[in-house]
Amino acid sequence: MKNNPGMAHFETKSDSEISFWLDSYDDLFSDFDPRSYAIRGISDDFLTEARKAIRDKEAEKIKVHFLIPILKRHRSDDTIIKKRLYNHFKKHHHLLLQEHQKIRKRGMILTLAGTLLMVSAGFVAAYENGNTFLRVLLVLIEPGGWFLTWSGLDTLVFPHEAKTEELNFYRKMAKSDISFNCY
Repeated sequence: MKNNPGMAHFETKSDSEISFWLDSYDDLFSDFDPRSYAIRGISDDFLTEARKAIRDKEAEKIKVHFLIPILKRHRSDDTIIKKRLYNHFKKHHHLLLQEHQKIRKRGMILTLAGTLLMVSAGFVAAYENGNTFLRVLLVLIEPGGWFLTWSGLDTLVFPHEAKTEELNFYRKMAKSDISFNCY
């Protein structure tokens, strides 16, 4: 990212506001994507700066202000870019939410499978009475039951912090109020 020219962000007085100083609309988009604003890829630099700016914001509804030179601002582009940004944030929020739900489902399945194995181990232990096959079976399923149960519970109780932060970022940005202003 460029130093100051380009996209520097500065905090505003309100805890729910973030402002970004842009040289042009292109600061929001990938330099390698020649398509129109309506479908162009969002800049990694912008996303990185937005993550930094929003990380400590507690408010659910964030106001994002883009400050652009008066001679480079076009209100018709404002509308197209706002729509593109909202679509990007909503899409990624939805994808991360699906992934989060998939991980939780996997955690529940692992916990249930582990619990079933431990219950099975209890029944096998009750009926083994010197039977070598049942002893070997018990040796195999008891540690597997414990492992699956604790792995599943670990997934459910301690979600991956990085994914949770990413999900929160996209949720806040998808709900944000985006505006363009001149400087």
